[in-house]
Amino acid sequence: MTNSNPLSKFAYLCSDFIRLNLKTGHDLYKARETEFRLGEDAVTDINLLDIASRHSDRVIVIRFNRMLESKGGADWAWWFLDQKNKAAVGFRIQAKILNWKNNQFDYLHYDDQTDKLIENAR
Repeated sequence: MTNSNPLSKFAYLCSDFIRLNLKTGHDLYKARETEFRLGEDAVTDINLLDIASRHSDRVIVIRFNRMLESKGGADWAWWFLDQKNKAAVGFRIQAKILNWKNNQFDYLHYDDQTDKLIENAR
């Protein structure tokens, strides 16, 4: 029986996502403990660089500038390539970081970002 999940072709990324999740959590914990504000742009850039450099042959990373983000609602887009089957899966991502002082997302629905993200992903 074949796997009908289209994302199963991209399982090679799972270990990197888990590693980056743990590293990001650790970095955010250190930032909180030292009261050092680590912004979502810095976290995003570091993680995107990691994925782009490790998988440049199979992942396309498109980082949006602030103007494009304000229009489309996304911080970046990922395209995961399956060259064998000539297929790709795309994701548009909006990064959020927890405010360590109040444990909330301060800008979760900022400037209709959610609506823009959904509308522009169609």
